[in-house]
Amino acid sequence: MPLLRMPICTSCHKPIAPYERGVRFRCPNCGEVDIWR
Repeated sequence: MPLLRMPICTSCHKPIAPYERGVRFRCPNCGEVDIWR
């Protein structure tokens, strides 16, 4: 069974659970890094 990898909030560094609302977007400066909030 594969492990569940939860995204990490870039502000508070807590995991974002699947049932919580989160937003993913690309860094506006470099465009290479995904930012989760």
